Amino acid sequence: MVAASYGREETGRCLPSDSVIDSLRDDPRYFGCSANVLHLADRKCSGLPRCDIAIPDSDFERITPCYKDSRKYLEAKYDCVKGMRNVERYVRYSMSQPF
Repeated sequence: MVAASYGREETGRCLPSDSVIDSLRDDPRYFGCSANVLHLADRKCSGLPRCDIAIPDSDFERITPCYKDSRKYLEAKYDCVKGMRNVERYVRYSMSQPF
């Protein structure tokens, strides 16, 4: 995971700008409210071949500064890297028996 934020930054497909009540446009808990959830998304997804996060997510909800009932979304950036299996082979030598 490179970056992840959860909240509501702007109007868009889920909330058309003409449906916003004028008094809410300048409310920082309605628009422009988001939390950096990189540490949570990283814990949920990094190192896995596939990752699904259902929204709303209870872990993200606990830290967002937005109103509880507002519709929020997750914005995430990630890089997919080919995994490697770290295999170490150990050779045991018996030190009690002479060669």
